[in-house]
Amino acid sequence: MLDISSEEIAIKTIEDQFVLTRSKVLEWKEESGFSRVQVICVQNMIDEKMIGKRVKLLIRKDANGYTTVQRDSTSPKINEWPLGFDPKLEPNLLIATWRKSK
Repeated sequence: MLDISSEEIAIKTIEDQFVLTRSKVLEWKEESGFSRVQVICVQNMIDEKMIGKRVKLLIRKDANGYTTVQRDSTSPKINEWPLGFDPKLEPNLLIATWRKSK
């Protein structure tokens, strides 16, 4: 489950709301149809090497939930803006679709 606020973005398990990753929002800029969001990772149970790293991601909201795009954590361009929501635009994009919780 994706939990978004103006101050932080967290990925949680649906069942018990256990936090897998948490990032503090440093910058949030609205664009046409999506947002550019720069965060710094403060908690990551999946990849501890990400803690303290800045990440730039794109977030798009639609009727079903959210789509997020960021570069893979091994990319030297992790702190550069992804080119868009199409995986054909560049290699090593992580694109996730998050549906609304019921």
